[in-house]
Amino acid sequence: MQLLAGLKRFWLLGVVSLLLLGCVYIAPNKYALAGFAVFAIPIALLVNLAWALFWIRKRPFFVLGPLVIAVLAFPHIKAAFSWHKQEETRTDLKVLSFNVETFRGYSRPSPERLLAANKMIQYIGSSDADIICLQEFFDNSKSHILNALTRLKKKGYIYRYLSKSFSYDRSNQVGVVIFSKYPIIKKGTLYKRQGNNNQMIFADIVTPCDTIRVFSVHLESIRLKQEEVQAQDNGNKFRSNMASIARKMTAGFGYRGKQLEILKNHIISSPHPVILTGDFNEVPFGYLYHQLRSLLKNSFEEKGKGFGFTFNGFIPGLRIDNHFVDKSIEVTSFKTDYAMPYSDHFPLIGTYCLKPDCKPDSLKN
Repeated sequence: MQLLAGLKRFWLLGVVSLLLLGCVYIAPNKYALAGFAVFAIPIALLVNLAWALFWIRKRPFFVLGPLVIAVLAFPHIKAAFSWHKQEETRTDLKVLSFNVETFRGYSRPSPERLLAANKMIQYIGSSDADIICLQEFFDNSKSHILNALTRLKKKGYIYRYLSKSFSYDRSNQVGVVIFSKYPIIKKGTLYKRQGNNNQMIFADIVTPCDTIRVFSVHLESIRLKQEEVQAQDNGNKFRSNMASIARKMTAGFGYRGKQLEILKNHIISSPHPVILTGDFNEVPFGYLYHQLRSLLKNSFEEKGKGFGFTFNGFIPGLRIDNHFVDKSIEVTSFKTDYAMPYSDHFPLIGTYCLKPDCKPDSLKN
């Protein structure tokens, strides 16, 4: 009887795991249930691991199912966890991306917020990056701290493309921006949703090694509130919160599905090698992530370390910011910088070799 019960659980675990892995290839903007199901993939993998450890001595045959699941899930495991030696080759192109949460100066800034904003802007200006992509960018030209455009220009970022989401007045502006030490010869906004800061922009940049197309994107946010995800003693309140979260996530699936199609078309038709950076609001087990991964390499998977969590907000353990690069570009280093904790996202820094025989330092001289 124990063997029979074990066999039933063996097949059930295998079938459920396969169904969950298959949900990665179903567009959640068409079938929302698939979008929710992918969040259970890490749980399914852990259950398979526990199953294998439990039965490996008693019934080695029962380990076959988890082994098959592990092989099929390898792309998902690779997307979630990476372990590479962290090295930076400064002769390569250095790219910094960072959702700066409007430098926390979006509303009336307190002294603490101004201190955080100053540290963020100083960090960005001293990063020595060749290209900087910022989401939820904020500039106040009348502020000696929040005048980010002027301060970064003084640091050598004389080329930029800022796509404004909205402005309060002539001195304040919020948007998505690309800064460069190299000339920008073409630029544009692929997508801008009225009334919020979700945008996709690009700039064609002439580097010493090659002309590249750089994207800075901020895909649709879910806009969850902390009180919605906290445990509730009141059952009615809990159900209400769960319903609100489901509605917001379903709406997010719809918007990101449209944004993904626009982005994919521009990547495919790009006349130059692509570096895609930004806040994707998508976990590594998601449909959008794997669609982009089929077109480009993910820098974290190539040279990252650990789990690479990028969200610094009230939901722990999320990697929703990424660099994706053209398959012709070599990723030489990549890291999530946890030493900069002042935004609700951590910055990402990647270095890239565009052409193996190119020596950018010698070209600068």
